[in-house]
Amino acid sequence: YKIVADSEFIIWCYVNGKKFKNVEIPINTYENGGYADQNSIMRSVERWKVVSDYKLKPQNEINDYYFQRLLWEDECKAYLSENYNITI
Repeated sequence: YKIVADSEFIIWCYVNGKKFKNVEIPINTYENGGYADQNSIMRSVERWKVVSDYKLKPQNEINDYYFQRLLWEDECKAYLSENYNITI
C-alpha cells in the first residue's frame, strides 16, 4: 500500500493477537497537505481494501461505509457534478 501501510500494519497486529500498550507519548505526527491528503480518494480505496481483506465486518457493511465515505470526498463530488450533473 502506498498510503495506508501503517494502518494495515496495526490491523495485522490486532488480528494476530499482538498486545498494545498506551505509552502516553506521541510516537508519530501527521501534517495536513501531504500525499494522503492530496490523494484522498486513493486513501479511502486502500483503507476499503485493507478492511475487506481482513474481513473485520460483513462485506456489505464495509461496502456501505466506504461507498458513503467516498461520496463525501471533494474530488468525488466534483467528478459526479461535472460528469453526471449530480450534486451532493
